[in-house]
Amino acid sequence: MIFRYDSFFMFRNGVYTRLQCYFCGSKMETMTLKDKRILLTGATSGIGRDLAIMLAEQGAHLALCGRSEDKMQTLINDLSIDGGKIVTDTFSVTNEQHIIHFVAKASLEMGGIDIVINNAGLNSARANVADILTDDFDHMVAVNLRAPFIFMREAYKAMQPQ
Repeated sequence: MIFRYDSFFMFRNGVYTRLQCYFCGSKMETMTLKDKRILLTGATSGIGRDLAIMLAEQGAHLALCGRSEDKMQTLINDLSIDGGKIVTDTFSVTNEQHIIHFVAKASLEMGGIDIVINNAGLNSARANVADILTDDFDHMVAVNLRAPFIFMREAYKAMQPQ
């Protein structure tokens, strides 16, 4: 399943609760994360980093991507992977070919993808609308709208054989 960026989620005793499917809207009240194959974008900082750590603690297999190689290495060192698989890569989510390659690699190395968490995002134009440059707006759309679509499309293709 592919979950909404804005879906409510909570960890409680190893269970991921109250998720909503992005495409069909069906809700899953409870689901264990042990051995789930999860692709997480924006994993190297903020909420993404915290999610990666919590998901690893719950026994999930992880495909993690972010922009910073240094932050990714620090994250890898901080993860408690107890038998779980981990696939990582660093790249800008504005590059479609990198996204396509990463999703294919993650699916191949983890044996499929069960969950996608589109967490990568930014607000680089912190100004009044009248002062936002078109190039800044285009970059925000590429990261916040276009990239999640490409991740979902490619993950959907990878999930079809499952």
